Order: sequence, then structure tokens, then C-alpha cells
Amino acid sequence: MFTKKFFKIFFLFLLLSVSGMYIYIYNLYKSKISETELNEMVLLINNSEELPNKFVDYYLQIENYDIEKSTDNYLFTHFFDKILSLNLKKCPCYETNYGYSVWDTFERISLGIQLDKRIDKRKCIEYYLQNKLIFPAHLKGVNLASLKYFKKEIKDLNSDQMLRLAVMSSNPYYYQKHHLQAKFIYWKNKIKK
Repeated sequence: MFTKKFFKIFFLFLLLSVSGMYIYIYNLYKSKISETELNEMVLLINNSEELPNKFVDYYLQIENYDIEKSTDNYLFTHFFDKILSLNLKKCPCYETNYGYSVWDTFERISLGIQLDKRIDKRKCIEYYLQNKLIFPAHLKGVNLASLKYFKKEIKDLNSDQMLRLAVMSSNPYYYQKHHLQAKFIYWKNKIKK
């Protein structure tokens, strides 16, 4: 009798705690940015230029992104991934908000949840690749990197060039100088399968 009552109380306490924490995290972004700033961010991301599908698909595979995964799902898997090193798939809108006035993991998760509700996840990745990714020589985004490294706009690259740029995009400073060819061959063989 005592154990059933104890488990009911414990379960209720656990449910209320998790619900309260989720509500807290859900609204935490408001401590860093206003609703107006959030709406401006959403507009900026939504208006970002569309990248070639093949390039984005390569990048998603290389970086282990799940275009269907939402940030609130990430909230529950993030800590297990960190503790157990599971290398779980990342979610785009959480990753997109690097560099905003949000520093803490929970604040980034909170902002990612808000972006998930308002923006297509593919747009989050496209925005990140064009506006947040910095290549050597202070090149901002894959469009400028494409012009620098291939002397062509990204839409005019062939499949191998797109794959090479996607590999470089996973770690621009490292792959500019080290192991780019080996990583490119690895991904070329893996994608062919």
C-alpha cells in the first residue's frame, strides 16, 4: 500500500518537475532577445538565398544533421549524447543560432525551439552555411568560399566540387590545410553506396 502511494507521489513529482523545467526552458530565450528581435531573425533566415539541394544534402550527411529533428527533441537527447558519446544527429535550428546574443546551452535550446516553430529547418541550415560559417581569409559563407576556391558560383559547381566544398564546410580552417583529399575520397565513396 505504502509503495503504491509512494510511486504515485514520486511519479507526480517527476512529471511536475519535468513539465516545469520544459516551460522554463521554452521561455528562456526571452531573457536574451525580444520578440521583435526574434521576428527579425526569423525574417532574415527565411529570406536567405536558397542553396543547391545537392550541396545541402551533402552537408547534412557529413555533419550528421537530421532535417526532421526538432530542438525540443534535442533537449531530451542532448545530455545522454554528451554523457554516453552516442553521436546523435543534430538539429538545424539549434545549430543556427550560434553567434546571437545567446550563450548558454539552455538559452540556445530555447531559441532553437522558437525557430523550429517558425522556420523550415532546411532554411536554418542554408542561413547558417551562408551567414555563420567562416572560412580562412575571413570569407563568410559558402557562396564566397565557392568563388574563392572554385572561381564559380555555388550553383555552377559540379557534384565533386559541391562535395569538396561540403567537406570543407564541416571544418573550414582544418580542411583548408589538412586531410581534405582523404576526407573527400571517404565521403565520395560513402555517398556512392
